[in-house]
Amino acid sequence: MRTRVPTISLDTVYRTLRALESMGLIRRMEFLGGPARYDTNLERHHHFICTRCGVIRDVCGNSYESLEAPEWAAELGRVDSITVQLRGLCNECQEIPKREGKENGDE
Repeated sequence: MRTRVPTISLDTVYRTLRALESMGLIRRMEFLGGPARYDTNLERHHHFICTRCGVIRDVCGNSYESLEAPEWAAELGRVDSITVQLRGLCNECQEIPKREGKENGDE
């Protein structure tokens, strides 16, 4: 955003994000160990997170849609939603050791 509007303040950015969220146009997502992010995909979906570069990709499909909270979770409180996070190395990060080895003359 700073590239497009160099004088924009962080306060303006945060107020705009809150306004878009309250209008239901974006959803705030918080991932462990990282800053809050905002998602424009409001359909039910989950996320793949690369543990090396931090890229986050949507995971769509109905294989996780049938997940239910265990019965004992009711003792903790009301469960409103279940979110699945798949964590691992993205395809690009998996290629890094291969590229580094070839650059050093190793095969």
